[in-house]
Amino acid sequence: GSWPTRRSRFALDSLGNLWAVHRTELFAWKDGQLHGRAKLAHEISILFADRAGTLWIGTEDGALEEMAPDTPEKRAHLPGIPKQNVFQARNGDLWLATDQGAFRQRDGQWRQISKKDGLPTDYVKTVYEDREGNIWLGTGGDGLIRLRQKILDTYSQRDGLSSDDAISVLEDRDGRVWLGTFEGGLNVLE
Repeated sequence: GSWPTRRSRFALDSLGNLWAVHRTELFAWKDGQLHGRAKLAHEISILFADRAGTLWIGTEDGALEEMAPDTPEKRAHLPGIPKQNVFQARNGDLWLATDQGAFRQRDGQWRQISKKDGLPTDYVKTVYEDREGNIWLGTGGDGLIRLRQKILDTYSQRDGLSSDDAISVLEDRDGRVWLGTFEGGLNVLE
């Protein structure tokens, strides 16, 4: 059979299990079979598996739930804040892109990074870490931000980007940072 691709999400955990979401349902592909795992009240917009195998499930109502792969119990985090993206840095910090800035979880504690901390906007769409440990924040309308220790560098259309609506960031093996934009195409920073 085929899997409906509209509004579906996938994640691979550290044990090699494939997790799939369709609308409000979470499934696990184990031992060659699809198993229903959970049904949530709201449509699932984010599915992420961290290095420990914990699943992070974000729903359209702004909930973020943490679920260990071997238990159906879930633990809620930062309710009511719509999440765009989840990313885990090499040091284990978990980063969230939200419409209220970026949030970083370190040692179980969440810290918000927003306009009051110097970001040009609170609307963060994506988070990425490059090989030097810089954190890149793609924003919805204010370009790309690089967090380097305590320094913020901003790249926008004024600097040559084709759009300030940054939806994805990736570094290639040569150290170039690629930026995917909404309606603006692909950009590269060297």
